[in-house]
Amino acid sequence: MPRWRCATLLVVLFLAACASGPTAPTAEDADAKTFVIPDDKAAIYVYRTKFDLLFTEMVQIEIDRGEKLAAIGPGDYVWLLVEPGDHEILARGQGSLTPDPVVVIVGAEAGEKRYVQLALNPGWGNDGVDLDLVPYNQGRAAIANSKLVQWIR
Repeated sequence: MPRWRCATLLVVLFLAACASGPTAPTAEDADAKTFVIPDDKAAIYVYRTKFDLLFTEMVQIEIDRGEKLAAIGPGDYVWLLVEPGDHEILARGQGSLTPDPVVVIVGAEAGEKRYVQLALNPGWGNDGVDLDLVPYNQGRAAIANSKLVQWIR
């Protein structure tokens, strides 16, 4: 492999490792990964897979029209205890991603945990962000291998 290709690959991997929101304390991350919530609340986890390493742009996440706001990179997640009912999750890419936000409504009952996967889908005519509700086992496994970032507000 030519030297310039090795150097380019190293730069990309370094930048990917740096793309992350403000990391939460280790104790908070461990607490979130117990997946224990009060019986009268619901939990919503939003995560971004590590497979987005080549797409290091941060993605802004809002819950319930800006009530909570965070920026997440590859391998990051956020979570929030909410009242049972419907909650709006909004994702907006930064940089070259489309400025139009993507919204998904997540319904959650008391005691329920819901998982939303965020993925980038760069490509011709289809640049942007995808939000998908995923099954419990898939979401929980992804969270176990991710790191918690702090809410900005």
